[in-house]
Amino acid sequence: MKDHFLKYPAGLLLWILAACHSDGHRGIEPTEPGGVPYVLAGGLPVPTWRTEDYSLVQSLDGPWRFLEDPDVVGEARQWYSPEIDRSGWRTIKVPGVWNAAFPDLLDYEGVGWYATEFDVTGGPTADEELSRMMLRFGAVFLRSRIYLNGVPLGEHEGGYTPFHVETGAVLRRTGNVLVVRADNRIGWDTIPVDTLTHLDKHGWWPYGGISRSVTLHDLYDPWIFKLEPAFVSGEGRIEVSLGLRARSRHEDLALSWSLEGPSGGRLEGSVRFSVPGRGVHTYRFRIDAPAPVVWSRGRPENLYQLTLADPIGGDGLAVRFGHRTFGLDGNKMLLNGERDFWRGISRHSDYPDTGSVETDETIAREVSILGDLHVNHVRPGHYTVDPRLLDALCDAGITILEEVPVYQLFIGQMDDPDLIAASKLQLGEMIERDKNNPAILAWSVGNEYANYFPGAATLTAELAAEARRLDPGRPTAAVITNVSCVVPVDFALDHVDLIGVNQYYGWYFGALPDAPCCMDTIHRMHPDKPIVATEFGAGAVAGNHLEGQPCPEPLDDHSYTEEWQAWYLEEQFAGLLSRPYLSGTMPWVLADFRMEWNPTTGKPHPVSGMNLKGLLTHDRSTRKMAFDVVAGIYEER
Repeated sequence: MKDHFLKYPAGLLLWILAACHSDGHRGIEPTEPGGVPYVLAGGLPVPTWRTEDYSLVQSLDGPWRFLEDPDVVGEARQWYSPEIDRSGWRTIKVPGVWNAAFPDLLDYEGVGWYATEFDVTGGPTADEELSRMMLRFGAVFLRSRIYLNGVPLGEHEGGYTPFHVETGAVLRRTGNVLVVRADNRIGWDTIPVDTLTHLDKHGWWPYGGISRSVTLHDLYDPWIFKLEPAFVSGEGRIEVSLGLRARSRHEDLALSWSLEGPSGGRLEGSVRFSVPGRGVHTYRFRIDAPAPVVWSRGRPENLYQLTLADPIGGDGLAVRFGHRTFGLDGNKMLLNGERDFWRGISRHSDYPDTGSVETDETIAREVSILGDLHVNHVRPGHYTVDPRLLDALCDAGITILEEVPVYQLFIGQMDDPDLIAASKLQLGEMIERDKNNPAILAWSVGNEYANYFPGAATLTAELAAEARRLDPGRPTAAVITNVSCVVPVDFALDHVDLIGVNQYYGWYFGALPDAPCCMDTIHRMHPDKPIVATEFGAGAVAGNHLEGQPCPEPLDDHSYTEEWQAWYLEEQFAGLLSRPYLSGTMPWVLADFRMEWNPTTGKPHPVSGMNLKGLLTHDRSTRKMAFDVVAGIYEER
């Protein structure tokens, strides 16, 4: 493979299409309207996740100062000012969320202030060029405002997606004070929303603060914000979508590229084109390449890396990507042309020591555990997760259903234009960041919203359309509850390609044998769509054991024993796997996690504020009996 890859012609087809927001350039044909889609957030286009980033100047992670603001007086008292005495503020590690960092703030929901001082240690050598810098925040939950040297730079809403702000002339070479105001209060008008079924409480814990890295970047002219390569099926070439954000006109811009294959082969070339002026511009070009090797669960090492750079000292980046096909044939899913069944699990980013913050250690441990469970697919959360986790799943050959936090929206929310706009933005930020990852098979536009009311049609149609605009090659999904099994009414599922069904028969309601019948009802409503059992499960307290044989228990007073949880999952799997049309199973949930409301089962609920349906304890140290049950079922399938 290596020799073939090296000897293949390295020519670059000079097919470059000038883009949106430009009048084109002589000799270059303009794209059709919307030819290369992108998303604007806070005045900047949302960038591709980079495996190498030439624009990175320095990390601002490490110890910051922190002060909670329960009375919401910080802005009035100008806590963002560089002159404020912060000697009495606490110290917090960034990334770090206050609910995990400070025991007395374990349950705190409100405003918190972060502050750090830094000097610029790299980037432009001329002080006047510091104005072209940019700050990147991997995620801040939930609403954030950014101040630099006392000047507001921007705001962001959405706790799981990255955002970027320009520093402008505010940035200095030394003595900068960066302040972040974070507010983790979920409301009727936020995404995720305050839910009607549990007012002022949420289904997973809203950890407040800066949960991912903060970095300083050189915002080059032009800045390469999008690099999306894809092999063209049946042809020996790669089509590359490119997005630039420029501050000036460039008559003859040269970018060099290199392509590395899985076996170490390398192609190199360059492309020249013009940038017509200030604004956002998109292009497409083609690279001749040999037929690709296919990424699959069994060959996850089959990844390519494309590097693009300005050879005279401008921006540059590298992205990983892989070639695989994922499509639908009626109610069947096909991965690389073969029927696919998701031996899946759902999970949350929630740890006792770090809350929602992922570390290299938590990611490595999680992937190892998933391997022991013999899963081939994961639903990593009801939200955009840390991209390092997605990369690790890709490397392990575990495929992904990534979801936007449209969770339990109800009447008055599903057709609210502001909430739809906020949902679309977070969906777009997720897709634009992650779409190069071949392990992501589909985008989920939401979980457990009221698909049985007409407003669900508006919400689902708009989100699915946005997903297809940004990434027409991937299917869309929506996850519903069992309500449509009881009253077969649905307004959402016609607008998506895949259906996820959450049901807890025999736990919250009904009889356990009704679980597969629920799937039958949805299948009759949508016989030509794949259906996945995306949630089912029962709670157990590790070490709590049952004397005698398991048997059905009162719905309002389950025993929370390991034996009963294991028996329940065995019964669920037996019924579900007997349905030949079913395309996957994803029990809820990998590990216990914090939540704001207590389930209605148990008198009282045995561990307040914890969802105990995990196959593992919250700290992942103890495997309940159900872990081996699920692992055994998946190993044999």
